[in-house]
Amino acid sequence: MAENFKPRTAEELREAVAWAVAEEQPLEIRGHGSKAALGRPTQAGHMVDLGDLSGVTLYEPDELVLTARAGTPLAEIETLLAEHNQELAFEPMDYGLLLGERAGRGTLGGLYATNLAGPRRIKAGAARDHVLGVQAVSGRGEVFKSGGRVVKNVTGYDLSKAIAGSWGTLAVASEVTFKVLPKAETQATIALTGLDDARAVDALAAGMGSSAEVSAAAHVPADTAGRFGVDMPGGGHAVTLLRLEGIRPSVDYRAEALSALLAPFGSVERVDAAPSAVIWRAIRDVTAFAGSSDPVWKLSVTPSEAPAVLGRIRSSVDCHAYYDWAGGLIWLMVPDGGEAHADVVRGAVGAHGHATLIRAPAAVRAAVAVFQPQEAALALLGKRLKQQFDPQGILNPGRMVAGCEDCGTDSGVMSQRAEAHLEPRVSFYSRESFEMSMQSEGGANSYLEPGGNNVTLVYILYLAAFVVGLTALIGLVFAYLNRGKGPAWTQSHYTYQIRTFWIGLLYSLICVALAVIGIGFILMIAVAVWMIIRCIKGLQAASRREAIADPQTWLI
Repeated sequence: MAENFKPRTAEELREAVAWAVAEEQPLEIRGHGSKAALGRPTQAGHMVDLGDLSGVTLYEPDELVLTARAGTPLAEIETLLAEHNQELAFEPMDYGLLLGERAGRGTLGGLYATNLAGPRRIKAGAARDHVLGVQAVSGRGEVFKSGGRVVKNVTGYDLSKAIAGSWGTLAVASEVTFKVLPKAETQATIALTGLDDARAVDALAAGMGSSAEVSAAAHVPADTAGRFGVDMPGGGHAVTLLRLEGIRPSVDYRAEALSALLAPFGSVERVDAAPSAVIWRAIRDVTAFAGSSDPVWKLSVTPSEAPAVLGRIRSSVDCHAYYDWAGGLIWLMVPDGGEAHADVVRGAVGAHGHATLIRAPAAVRAAVAVFQPQEAALALLGKRLKQQFDPQGILNPGRMVAGCEDCGTDSGVMSQRAEAHLEPRVSFYSRESFEMSMQSEGGANSYLEPGGNNVTLVYILYLAAFVVGLTALIGLVFAYLNRGKGPAWTQSHYTYQIRTFWIGLLYSLICVALAVIGIGFILMIAVAVWMIIRCIKGLQAASRREAIADPQTWLI
């Protein structure tokens, strides 16, 4: 019998996942279901519905920090932020209309799981770039935390960014903390009309390379411009758009400068704040392709190659498309049938980027690789990561990769692990605060790993520094107490021991400062050998009651 879990707390979420682990039953993870038609169909008989795990738990406008539970509606968060003239700067898109759903149904957890970002990504980055921390449940049924609630966050491994965009296949987030930013006072869009795709991408590159601080850049060909349902500049012709945001005097100044810069490309028009916001919301939410069932692709490509990529597709398929992210993103709608023309699309993209199938019938999404197929080495890394977080493959099995439910079995990643020279290992273990701890094997940053050979070497070198430094100090004290009480050779030893003592002190400081850097070991060993030879020379001279020939030298 299918189970439908609706946790209201992080502990209830942990119990649901722990049940699935104990029963070896896969789980589909869902918020409000606004993105259920994204990705491959999940192969699970039970569901965890996070819709009731909702509410903002922390919002400090002055500190630019917001924490909310995974099921919190994104519309509720945006309303709260707007009251304080703030926003999520990465401009998350709303897939509702594109997927035939009602707009405004997305949740914070779904945003985090899919790493959504809109037109402002070229300036502000993606969702993961604004995540400060997360509390989540791994596929082992263990609660862990990563990051915190401060903007300058240097706590441990940045797992909160690694999990972002994993589509619920690594862990189930129960609470996420985001950095928020003040909303711009106003905006304006500079529009150029009638450019072909290649010329338009050149114009976008010129704008992005200027000092105008462009926050969004898009090009809409003529056959797509009329599909948005908004008052788009250009009168039905192709239109190239660059958005500026900030305080009004700055926007006015930059708009004038950008218009002058782009004048050689063609006719320039300025679109003011209100209509500009409407246009960019339509571009963000891909409303041009809403109300249709035809497959939609999202192509991430090199901007300079984008017109050629789309040209190759158009030579084989009658399609509609437009460019975002200054040409780095192509939204493409192709006719229904032929498995969404995957061979044509991916063949055209080639080595210049990635193609993700956003909208298609479930049967097509089950038959076609929804996400860009990875090279063997990269796919193996992904399987290893999955193995550490979700060894039994119970979280959203098959959502991203066909057959991923075998990631935790002998026929899956285990057979690959036996061939690997380096096997990363993540250990989760519960404490009172359910904090997460990590250890890595063979990594470049594992010099201080507990119980490792490198940390033993560090302790040995620390001991050597102490012994050598203490010996130098004793020699200095002895020479100091006997200065002027014996023959002249004792004075040279006193000077010699002062120099040796400073070397011992320097050696100890080097041990502390460079112990965690690989080259520090080589340097410390070299200094230790120098100290030993120097002490031996002093002892030999003292036993023969001979003066040091040049006690002031640093040399041996």
